Amino acid sequence: MTAFRFVTLVCDRCFTAFDPGTALTEADARADAADAGWSAPSADEDRCGRCTGTRSAPADVVAELEIGEPIPVVAR
Repeated sequence: MTAFRFVTLVCDRCFTAFDPGTALTEADARADAADAGWSAPSADEDRCGRCTGTRSAPADVVAELEIGEPIPVVAR
């Protein structure tokens, strides 16, 4: 059996998750995220399209999350 570890990115501002479903490396995930309007201002920071102003947020994504709330997942 083969096990895979896929990479999921999380916006450091609003905690929206981005999961391309096929990224095996951080570089692959960030490349897919960049195509979806995400940016990486630094090596350890990711921002979704909503927080960078390049994409509008899905209707079910809230501006801020309270502790204990589920993290919204943005489907591609």
